[in-house]
Amino acid sequence: MNTTRIDQLRGQPTETGDAGRHIRERGFDKQYYLDLIIALVREHGPVSRKEIDQVLIPKLPDRLTDAQKRSRVSNLIQALRCSNLIVNRGTRAQPAWELTDAYLKNNSKEN
Repeated sequence: MNTTRIDQLRGQPTETGDAGRHIRERGFDKQYYLDLIIALVREHGPVSRKEIDQVLIPKLPDRLTDAQKRSRVSNLIQALRCSNLIVNRGTRAQPAWELTDAYLKNNSKEN
């Protein structure tokens, strides 16, 4: 299948095989990654930064460098921390991320 100039400008996949590449290059929305962290911490907490990296970094867009991917993960973790959803019960050097008591209280009906 030939791509048109409009398809190329839009960055839209034009063939079935292009859809996967498009997602790997563009990535998912922020909420997807936040939900992954929450699920990881809920199911396996407390978790280290290394464990979070092992789950998230392969899912981040291929166009990002390794440094950009680590920065993105840091920003996601901090967004959850600032929203009072996770807390580091470890140290800065050896973090142990857990769900906050407030999160557990508000989401106890789901468990």
